[in-house]
Amino acid sequence: MLKNIISSGGDGGHACGANHLLVEALARVIERQRGKPLPRSGSGNPIERRLESVCFRALVEMIKSNSGVGFLNADQGHPAYAAGRRGEIVHGDSPEDNCLFKLLQQFAPEHHEQIQDLRTWPKFCSFAFAARKRSR
Repeated sequence: MLKNIISSGGDGGHACGANHLLVEALARVIERQRGKPLPRSGSGNPIERRLESVCFRALVEMIKSNSGVGFLNADQGHPAYAAGRRGEIVHGDSPEDNCLFKLLQQFAPEHHEQIQDLRTWPKFCSFAFAARKRSR
């Protein structure tokens, strides 16, 4: 999975810009994949697991920043996410349609357990909606 994400991010630039490039690369992958499964590394290599952890953390930070990347109309406060916090699925977005949610589901459970649990639609929506409220 990581080769696809990292290779789409350019040369990496300076250390400060690398995280920004990683998030941009992840956003491009989300858009390109449209929820299709990414290949898993499956090697158990500690370096790959660490890189996967960094990628997962970058996605979490992207949501925390209220960037809107991966959300309907780039709006983390959209009514679809307000309803999603309660486990309701309404017109607009759903766990079956949201590419960012589907991408997050491909990460190993250990990332969700250690960094931020976004394994369910209500948890994902609650986290996104709270980030939107905090940024106002």
